[in-house]
Amino acid sequence: MADLLFGAAEPSGRLAISMPRHGAEAPVTYASDPSGRPSPGRFAKFLTGWLDLEDDAPHFPFGFGLGYAPVGYGPPRLSRDTAPASDRVTLSVMVVNHGTRTAIETVQLYASDPVAQVTRPARKLIDFMQVSLSPAKAARSVFRSARRNSPIPSPQRSRPRAGSATPV
Repeated sequence: MADLLFGAAEPSGRLAISMPRHGAEAPVTYASDPSGRPSPGRFAKFLTGWLDLEDDAPHFPFGFGLGYAPVGYGPPRLSRDTAPASDRVTLSVMVVNHGTRTAIETVQLYASDPVAQVTRPARKLIDFMQVSLSPAKAARSVFRSARRNSPIPSPQRSRPRAGSATPV
């Protein structure tokens, strides 16, 4: 713990829960169903929302974590725009360490289905990976979908799987 606090080790953990801004918001979950609240920053009459707090914005969201080196993300790229459910689709994103220290970044992939016939979570963690980046280096993080790893997993498949990263 002392190594993390004094900078001898790089923190790489991420929150497994969301921390609310105020106690009245508890419980907060990252995979909550749409609540009918207005879009953030927009007040609408007869819809629920906070007058003194931001809507749907926990103080520290699920997956939040800090490191000693600033890390940037490039634009995500899909292998194809449309595909049948049986085909594989690959999503890749460049992760760049802009700092002078080695960084360990946890790249997270979320999915949502806003037009589902059955209510689905507003977002769902479907994949993640940890990438170790030397100072001023980049790596391409690649996520491959498969039928068993559909954007919204079935209740039997509730755990995300680890992806892969390739140094560039």
